[in-house]
Amino acid sequence: MRILLLCHNYPEFGTYFRALGLARQLVKRGHTAVLMLISRERAFRIKRYELNGVRIIECPNFQPLILNKEDGWGPLDILLRCAYGITRRFDIVIGFGHKPDIAIPALLIKYLKRVTFISDWCDLWGGEGIFTKRGLLKPKYLGTPPDRTLIKLETFMEKFILRKADIVTVICTPLKDICEKWGIRPDKSLLLPSGSDTEGIAVMSKAQARKELNLPADKKILAYLGNYHQEAKFLFESFERICRERDDVRLLIIGPEFLPQDPEEKQNYEERDIMERGKTYRAVPEQVRDRIIWTGKKPYAEIYRYLAAADILLLPMENNTYERTRWPNKLCDYLAGGRPIAITDVGDAGAFVRENGCGIVTGPSLDLYCEAILANLDNEALLDQLGSHARSVAENDLSWGTITEKFLQFVTGELVNKK
Repeated sequence: MRILLLCHNYPEFGTYFRALGLARQLVKRGHTAVLMLISRERAFRIKRYELNGVRIIECPNFQPLILNKEDGWGPLDILLRCAYGITRRFDIVIGFGHKPDIAIPALLIKYLKRVTFISDWCDLWGGEGIFTKRGLLKPKYLGTPPDRTLIKLETFMEKFILRKADIVTVICTPLKDICEKWGIRPDKSLLLPSGSDTEGIAVMSKAQARKELNLPADKKILAYLGNYHQEAKFLFESFERICRERDDVRLLIIGPEFLPQDPEEKQNYEERDIMERGKTYRAVPEQVRDRIIWTGKKPYAEIYRYLAAADILLLPMENNTYERTRWPNKLCDYLAGGRPIAITDVGDAGAFVRENGCGIVTGPSLDLYCEAILANLDNEALLDQLGSHARSVAENDLSWGTITEKFLQFVTGELVNKK
């Protein structure tokens, strides 16, 4: 089959990892996969290349009024995707989300070319979702009538695109439940968590990783990986409490810095939860700043060393609708890294770690989370066992190979029924 995958993210950000993980496995099984993304650097030019057999096209990111160029409102991007899709032959188009640069070309290809359209839903944006955290337009327009209108339009599109799809794949149980409430037949939707990249993320010893990265061998290291830092508030508050009890603990943050560099921008926005280019404007507690090791954004190929250097990998999630309707990409990377995970029991992510014995799982409160980490931080035997279980799950039930087989079986069955 020839498959077109549409994603609104930059390379190595967000849903890119889900789309690429699936595309790579489809290519291994003899299919042709073309993945369209947003260019991080190019506003008017296209970039083409191949990665693990997947044909990648980075589209222009020109969006003059939109705060985040990953938000899929670029006119050149939309036109390019439409033209590419209708002038070439595809058997399936997969849209990762509802953004205009996904919805418009996907529906155009579906109806003009009679191509099967699969809508993949992995984030809740409307209602109590991402739009409770941020707007769409640039700072001076945030909260204005145009900004609110675009949010309402996207909230409508989120439901509309799912109803128009031939097949719906969802990343977690709460989103599947919402699909049913919105009238999408259960037999047309598939629960499909993201897989772990056990080829790209190798296992290595903690001692060797720290030596290669020049990290302290005599400290306890808690590590956190992320591009968007949704968990920033919980993360810093829990680390601050842990530091009150122990002075030998360090927090390793792998990803873009949290605060903007421009002083005026920082003054205007540090009190808000506005995300832009992978930054969350939230102040880091003064008393723990000297115990935080910032790596900045690292190439994906280097991530495994930082994960291996940790005693425990952190994934603190608050108990709200936004968090319950997520399956964090970092969870899959943590599992592949073979290190124990400290996670709150929220949504499918918390339940998965608990049921598979991959980490320390607590209720979603600061007290419980910090107490559990402190109680187990010196228990090397337990941490090694949990890390071993994590890697085993990543190599088996949650491998991208297993996930893709599940996807293909469902899709093939639906295509047969459609005929």
